[in-house]
Amino acid sequence: MHHSSRAFSAFCCAVVSLLAACEFSDTSVDEKPIDRVYIVDQSGKRWDITQAVVRYGFERSGFKFGLGPFTLTPLMSPPAAAPGDSAYPADTDAFSVIGVSRHGAHRAYKLDDLLDVEVVDDTLGGVPLAVVHRPLSNMPSVCSRVLDLDTLTLSASGWVYGSESVLFDYETESMWYRLGGGDALTCIAGAHFEAVLPAVVSAVSPWSTWRAAHPATTFMLRP
Repeated sequence: MHHSSRAFSAFCCAVVSLLAACEFSDTSVDEKPIDRVYIVDQSGKRWDITQAVVRYGFERSGFKFGLGPFTLTPLMSPPAAAPGDSAYPADTDAFSVIGVSRHGAHRAYKLDDLLDVEVVDDTLGGVPLAVVHRPLSNMPSVCSRVLDLDTLTLSASGWVYGSESVLFDYETESMWYRLGGGDALTCIAGAHFEAVLPAVVSAVSPWSTWRAAHPATTFMLRP
């Protein structure tokens, strides 16, 4: 009897040790470990898109271009002109802007000034926000940069899926994508997986229209 007990205890210890030594994927289907899925961009950086593939049905072949995460650098807290400043546009200028209002503050961003950066990381009315302009889809939008107590720095990853730019954050290199047609950004892979950066209400219009509706608006200047 004692011999059987010692044998059973030894067997249990061996099983526990074996389990401790095994490394299981943190993303699985039906609780079975799966192979990781990676894409490599032109800079040589490897991106783990396993979560995007398993959870959201992204296809590895659907990620295009892969220019590299620092090919496009976002504008960070760019200067802004106020009415009366020499750099302030004329009321009759006809270019298009995306305008945002937060806590009584208003700001307009010229769309043509965003094409070569894709993202502006700004703060308006004390609220950190990201103004995003996707060249291929031509669908500008604005979202919050605040996640829990952290403020993220968003930028273009260099990848495009469909006609949508895939963004990433500097802090964790998590990948962010606009799902379901809304303007919110969802983390499709990385440390913030499944987190959502909510959309911020914005309007795309001619500058003259936005200016007339918001006489005190500021205007983003390219550094």
